[in-house]
This record gives sequence, structure tokens and C-alpha cells, in this order.
Amino acid sequence: TILIKHGTYFTMYVGLKDVKVKVGQKVKTNEELGLVAPNIEGISEIQFQVRKGIEPQDPLLWLRNK
Repeated sequence: TILIKHGTYFTMYVGLKDVKVKVGQKVKTNEELGLVAPNIEGISEIQFQVRKGIEPQDPLLWLRNK
């Protein structure tokens, strides 16, 4: 699990098999954080959360198409 603080917001990435960042590291936009682990069906799947403080936010508002 990776938790990143963005001011009063936090993003959380759960379900990684390999983490590429270290505790306390500052990350940049589009930086690779890790590799996603496959679920029991062999499908790569990650849980992505956005929170303002402890309040969950709609992650679709934060994602952009590449």
C-alpha cells in the first residue's frame, strides 16, 4: 500500500506486488509507484482511493486519459 499526501488530500494505492518508491520520498506526476499484483483470476487489479482528510472522494474526478 502506498499513501501519498497532497496538501489536505490523500491518494491510496492498494494491491501492489512491487513498490518502487520509498517512505518519505517526494513523487512527481506520472512517476511509476510500483507494479500491480494480479488477483486470484490472474487479472491485474488495484484499489485506488482519494480522500480529503478522512472523507472519501470520487476518484473519477481525479483521473485523466493519457
